[in-house]
Amino acid sequence: MDHVLFVAKIAESEKARYIEHHKRMSARFLKEKKVFGELREFIWLHGDLAIVYLMVENFQSFMEKSVKTKVYQEWVEKFKPIVVSAWEQPEMIYDFEKQFVQSLEKEIQ
Repeated sequence: MDHVLFVAKIAESEKARYIEHHKRMSARFLKEKKVFGELREFIWLHGDLAIVYLMVENFQSFMEKSVKTKVYQEWVEKFKPIVVSAWEQPEMIYDFEKQFVQSLEKEIQ
């Protein structure tokens, strides 16, 4: 299971369009995402930042399959004028579940 977080800067003049595109995502695209391993996705907007969280079975496999589809390629083209900065993967510094399991293992020892 992979947890992925992206942060992207959205052009201020395109924020409404960004929201509308996500509200009207095609059923075909949604189905492909599910078949390719997407389990959950959340998007928050904070000012001009889109904070995107994905839970996927295997992110590398998910992306390898996604980029080959026409619907994904069309989606990327649609967002070129909307997303100002490239997607970035922030550094993860805390994982509750991982630390919880580690603390239990230490107690057992």
